[in-house]
Amino acid sequence: MVLVATKGAVCESVKPSVVQSYNLDFITADMDILRRDSWTQVLPRTWLLRQATEFEKITVHHVGKTKNFDIAKKTVVRDLDGILTEHMDRSYGDIGYHFIVDYAGRLWEGRSLAFEGAHVSGQNDRNIGIVCLGNFDVQKPSEGQLITVEQIIYVLREQYGIKQNRIFGHCDLGPSACPGENLYPNIIKLRE
Repeated sequence: MVLVATKGAVCESVKPSVVQSYNLDFITADMDILRRDSWTQVLPRTWLLRQATEFEKITVHHVGKTKNFDIAKKTVVRDLDGILTEHMDRSYGDIGYHFIVDYAGRLWEGRSLAFEGAHVSGQNDRNIGIVCLGNFDVQKPSEGQLITVEQIIYVLREQYGIKQNRIFGHCDLGPSACPGENLYPNIIKLRE
């Protein structure tokens, strides 16, 4: 059994298999999301994950390795699989981010919100992780990415009562250039 975070309620126990289908109706009511089972059949190693209890901040990242202009779903799935494999090889137990935004502006489910992320060293407690595919030190985010990031942050803030001043770029919480000089100014605007 694992515990699942729910707003304003004590965590409820669920079977690990149920975690795969965490209730995201609060998101799907406002925007489309590609659920995890649409891009991978790899199950999280739940024994390596810490349960989430509630959320009080949101951190935005970029992948940061190379430019990424991929818009074809098949290619994005390959990109996501690469991130998942890298994170599993590092013993993260799963992909580190809760949500991924591709260059086409599509929102993808990553790690279940039932668990803490693995995206900011020492700062994952009560922290939802969103990553945009691309390197925003050398490319600009697409308009679709910016719109989707703004929308998902709004929906998550409403769902979990996260204060506007608790929206961060990775660089705000640790030594990093992430989410890149071309994305970070947008995160500052969302925080103000």
